[in-house]
Amino acid sequence: MMVRCPNCNNLNPPGNVFCGNCGYKIIAGPEEPTQAFSAKAIAAPPRFGGFKSWMLIGAALGLLLLAGLVWLISSLGGANNRPSEASLPGVTTAANPATNGPGSLPTVTPVGGSNLGQSASNLPARISPVDLKGTYSRDDSTLYGRPEVALYGAGSGYEQGTVTFKLNGTPRKLNLRLTGLDDERAEHCQFQVLVNDRVVFEGASSFPNTPGNDTGVGGSDRFWGQMSVAIPPEVLKVGNNTVILRNLTPWSGSLGIPYILINTLEFAES
Repeated sequence: MMVRCPNCNNLNPPGNVFCGNCGYKIIAGPEEPTQAFSAKAIAAPPRFGGFKSWMLIGAALGLLLLAGLVWLISSLGGANNRPSEASLPGVTTAANPATNGPGSLPTVTPVGGSNLGQSASNLPARISPVDLKGTYSRDDSTLYGRPEVALYGAGSGYEQGTVTFKLNGTPRKLNLRLTGLDDERAEHCQFQVLVNDRVVFEGASSFPNTPGNDTGVGGSDRFWGQMSVAIPPEVLKVGNNTVILRNLTPWSGSLGIPYILINTLEFAES
């Protein structure tokens, strides 16, 4: 079927796109599809900026810096400055050695229930070695079959132990009986006893020596001995009284010597 040109009315054979007379386009080609974009699809990307955004950035950075500072302080603060076990003097190697630190002062209750300084009582009041503050104590606090603490030589940091006992009445002359051991050297340690900051004894200890072939670990009760120190009544007072035991022999820094081991302190009226 011939196709008429809408411009010049010329008849053109089928299939002609343009008029053979005037060149007018008589057959419309397929329209190019158009893509519909929603407002959401073509919306511009969000802009990042402004005062509020920078405030948020600053706050986040501040929190990060604060967290880092807290971590650093906690790491430095957790460092333990106590000497290691290997650096502590010891008669024998002990796991987790501990030093008796300051604490509540023990009140001595004499055996038998009588108060020192009151009615006549020859029964001793006994103090445990663990009440001596400042001494060196093994993890099990036991050597040669008994509880003990060590007084090492002067300069070791464990050369003295302090304990406080209570007199509930008028002081009278007391004897301080100490149970202990000296180290394995033939020469005994120089020993000092103070009561209320007054020296009541100073000289060589009279405790037995420990044998060099016995480390003291395990086994039965062995080798312990006693020495007695008189305490004049004028040194004592009603209420709390302080006793200091001190090893005066300079510490050699080797083999844990010199040392004095203390097992008990006992008070008795003389």
